[in-house]
Amino acid sequence: MHDFPESKLSLFGMFLKRMRFVLVHNQWKMGRLREVFGIDPRKIMYEPNAVDVEGFDIAVNKDEARRDLALPLDKKIAMYTGHLYGWKGVDTLAQAAGNLTGEFLVVFVGGTEKDIESFKGKYGDDPRVFIAGHKKHSEIALWQKAADVLVLPNTAKENISKYYTSPMKLFEYMASKRPIVATDIPSIREILNETNAFIVSPDDPEAMAKGIIEAVQNDTKNKKITQGAYSYVELHTWNKRAKRILGFLEKGV
Repeated sequence: MHDFPESKLSLFGMFLKRMRFVLVHNQWKMGRLREVFGIDPRKIMYEPNAVDVEGFDIAVNKDEARRDLALPLDKKIAMYTGHLYGWKGVDTLAQAAGNLTGEFLVVFVGGTEKDIESFKGKYGDDPRVFIAGHKKHSEIALWQKAADVLVLPNTAKENISKYYTSPMKLFEYMASKRPIVATDIPSIREILNETNAFIVSPDDPEAMAKGIIEAVQNDTKNKKITQGAYSYVELHTWNKRAKRILGFLEKGV
C-alpha cells in the first residue's frame, strides 16, 4: 500500500479484509489500517523503501563529479533531485535561496518538461538557483556526489507528503554519503532524526536556509550525521528488504 484511501472507505475495507497480508512502507499506515479498517496487526508488515547502496556510493569525489557535470567548483551546492510537484516542497527550497549568500548554489535535478518550464519561470532568474532539468536515473548518483548537502524539503500542507510517503529519494540520499537537510514531518521522521540529518521546520524558507548553512559549515556534526545516515541505509538494501518480506510471508499468521 503506497497511498491511503480518503473516500469509499467501505469499499476499500471490503477488499482489505480479504487480503492475506498488507505491506506498508511507513508506520503511519500501519496504525491507520488498524484504526480505520480493523485489520489484524499480524497481517500487516511494515517495511520502508530501500536502495542499491553501491549504485549511489560511487567512487567519485565531489570535484570530479562537478567537472563531469560542468558545475562550479567554488560554490557551496545544496541539491534536490526528484519531481517538482508542489507537495515535494520545492518552492520552499527555491525561496530559501533568497536567504543564502552568493557563495551558495541551489540545484534542482528532475521534473517533467511542463513543470521544469513553470519552475524556471518562477525561479530561473535567481543566480543562486540552477534548474538542471530531467536526467536519467542512472546519472543521479553522480549529481548527488557533486553536492555539499542534499535537501528533502517536503511540505506539511498535504497528506501525501506529511503521512503517506516513504521517499525513495531519501534512501538514495543516505547512500550518497552527503549530509541531508530534511523537513520535520511524520513521514520523514520515521527514518530521519538529529543523529542522521539536519531537521528543519517545513514550509519555512528561512529555516531551510539556516539548515543548509549549518550542514555546510558544521564539519563535526556533518561527518557524524553522514555516517549515521549511511549506517542506517546499509540495512535497507533491496536484497535485505526482500529477504525480510519473504521471512514474514513464510512465517504466516
